[in-house]
Amino acid sequence: MAARYRICVGAETLLPSVTSDHQTSRLTLQTLEGGGTGGVVLMGPQHRLQSLLAAAAALNFTNFRWLLVPTGPLQERVFQGFNSVAEGVVALRRASQTVPEFGEHFLSLGASAVDSTLYPNLSPGDYVEEPAVFQMVKAVFKVGSAVRRAVKQHCGGSGWCTNATLDLTEVENEGLDVIEELSIKAQRPRYEVLRLEAVQDAKLAFTSVGHVTAGKLELDPRAAGLPQYLCMNCRCLNVRFSFLADLRWRSEAWVTICATMAIIGFLLAIAIMVFISVRSCRGKASEGSQAFSILLLLSCIFLYAAILPYSFEASSLICALRPFATSLSYAIMLAILLARSLMLATADSEGYVVSWPV
Repeated sequence: MAARYRICVGAETLLPSVTSDHQTSRLTLQTLEGGGTGGVVLMGPQHRLQSLLAAAAALNFTNFRWLLVPTGPLQERVFQGFNSVAEGVVALRRASQTVPEFGEHFLSLGASAVDSTLYPNLSPGDYVEEPAVFQMVKAVFKVGSAVRRAVKQHCGGSGWCTNATLDLTEVENEGLDVIEELSIKAQRPRYEVLRLEAVQDAKLAFTSVGHVTAGKLELDPRAAGLPQYLCMNCRCLNVRFSFLADLRWRSEAWVTICATMAIIGFLLAIAIMVFISVRSCRGKASEGSQAFSILLLLSCIFLYAAILPYSFEASSLICALRPFATSLSYAIMLAILLARSLMLATADSEGYVVSWPV
């Protein structure tokens, strides 16, 4: 994953299982310091993250920038007293979701005015996450549609009356369409990006500096206090595997068909080339230039191999290989054909007499 997002991993280690063992924590911090990257990603339970930060503060490891990824809740009170390392601490916390413009669409269904204090600061970017909430919203819109029908049919559309009855069996699509337009459905979790900083009386608090939604990071660099230097001399443990992260096979049917045909052609060309080579070595070669035949077969193999860059998802490496592989394979084949044509054309007139039958 780190290689896919061009993240240099300078060192990796497990969090100490015994939170009170400062000797193990010191060895862990020294291992991380040896990586030379300056940034540390901590993943695990909150108490283990707190323990390593406490050890870093006590042992004066203050040059790190920490990214905390807790596997459970994240509480400010647990991280008090870490003022020496707080400047470089950023954390992720799962954010709560709301229904966008909920009260506004109740009004469009003909319901009574909704207290705006129940839905403060709603924006279209908010969404719900849990499927249970989706079912709740669907039921509420269904009731709203039933109320509107009852008011129109029994009360003349002026308001609720005593002889109005609700019919929840008749389903209208209007409320459900609103749900679909709002994309009120189960979606990926939303995470807040928080920075630990001192607010007053040396008290530390998490302040929001961005969020992560559907794999996209929106961050205010000035508020987050991101480092303004590049890791120029870092030793990356994952650099040798970084190119493999770009190789993701495309799932389209035409890609599979073309790749299958290319593999079959590749195998046939190899088989024919081996057959010609064996016959030539035994002195039983047929008439013609065996060397040019082998070169043409090699160029065919390059042509078949040129389909491979188009079979993987686009990336910087793949996009660079696509025109290079196609141009190189055709250039090799045309160069061989041109050389063969030149030899045949000048065999008698210029004295380039071939030493084998043509």
